[in-house]
Amino acid sequence: MDQQGKVKVLLISGNGRSGSTLLGVILGQLEGFFNVGEIRRIFDGHISERDRQLGNEGICACGEPFGKCPAWGAVFKEAFGGMNGLDWEKLSAACRKFSMHKRLILPTMRRTAFPWEGKEFEQFLAELDKLYAAIPKATGSRVIVDASKWPMYGSMLARLPSVELYILHLIRDPRAVAYSFTRTKEYKPGFIDIPVQGILKTTAYWLAVNPAVERFWGRGNKARYMFMPYEDFVRDPRTALSRIQDLVGESGGALPIADDGSIMTGPTHSIAGNEVRASRGALRLRLDDEWKRKMPRAKRMLVSAITWPLLRRYGYSSREPAT
Repeated sequence: MDQQGKVKVLLISGNGRSGSTLLGVILGQLEGFFNVGEIRRIFDGHISERDRQLGNEGICACGEPFGKCPAWGAVFKEAFGGMNGLDWEKLSAACRKFSMHKRLILPTMRRTAFPWEGKEFEQFLAELDKLYAAIPKATGSRVIVDASKWPMYGSMLARLPSVELYILHLIRDPRAVAYSFTRTKEYKPGFIDIPVQGILKTTAYWLAVNPAVERFWGRGNKARYMFMPYEDFVRDPRTALSRIQDLVGESGGALPIADDGSIMTGPTHSIAGNEVRASRGALRLRLDDEWKRKMPRAKRMLVSAITWPLLRRYGYSSREPAT
């Protein structure tokens, strides 16, 4: 917590398949940082009451089922007296209602982060506030790393009395994102299976989400907003991690980077995300640019044409990549 008693929350915001799970795992190795993964998945239906009763709830990155993880057990005991102290289905419905991408249009046009009000909304915020306030108390952490990404969810976090919100705007070349969503990935039981998604839908999300993140937080609150391309992070993780430490007021902490450039990873307690969150041992970063070689040229050109104005704004070239 900071000096005002608020919880520092670093929200990794942006589009899916942009490296947020990987970045969250690495940030979770920093002293005082607690990586929760995509914590909104607790409420958005990933871990429903029915799933918990059947024993099919998601696997925590520590390897335990979410409902049996000691760390999350301590958090929920602190916040709600235990995991049975919540109306899970009601909260799931509220999270879906208020945080989905389709809610972006109105607040983006109005240039305000969140226009919704009402008893249901306020009750959901109250439960969220209890959860985030409990995490540092139960884990001894100072910074919560949340890879929930969605701008509308971040807008709710900004309304919580207990939270001091910082935004890490993680962005990736839209052609790489579009290509990644076309690849089928197999996941172990308990890990979320992200479905294949067409390039037009993926590109539409990229065009909607990234300007929304920038509009909500990047224009008037530079002290708590950082823009970071995935490609820059992979090429120079030492500099990237140091900048993030500075952003949240945790400068000077030891970095988990060995002399050979590998990053040492141990267990975290992240929720949802891909299997990278279960990483152990030395992790060597490499730029995933398979799209340059394997994405059909016509599809590359289509995504480039649709995103051209923002490609230039965010520092990406619209030229055909060298193969």
